[in-house]
Amino acid sequence: MSTGITVTGLSKSFGAVRGLNDVDGVIPNNSLCALVGPSGSGKSTRARTLFAPTEVISSDFCRALVSDDENSQAATNDAFEVLHFIAAKRLRAGKLTVI
Repeated sequence: MSTGITVTGLSKSFGAVRGLNDVDGVIPNNSLCALVGPSGSGKSTRARTLFAPTEVISSDFCRALVSDDENSQAATNDAFEVLHFIAAKRLRAGKLTVI
C-alpha cells in the first residue's frame, strides 16, 4: 500500500490547551479521512494546507455546485448526494478522499 500523507511532529494548541503534541502518523491512499468540527472552525482551511485540492470534497463546495451558493441550507440534501457520489468514485479508484 502506498502512502498518501505522512505527518511527523504535528502539534496544535488552543490557547493554553495542547490538543496535539508531537503526533506522527500515516494516512494511506484509498482512505477516507473525515474532518469534523463546527461550522467556521477551519476544517476546509486545514484541509487545503495538508491535502491536494483534488483530494478534498467539502459540503460547501458541493452546495455551490448544485445551487451556486455554498451557504444554501436548502441545497444540503442534494449537496450530500453529490459528495457521496464523488467520494465513492474516488475510493473505488483507490484515491485518498478527505471530507
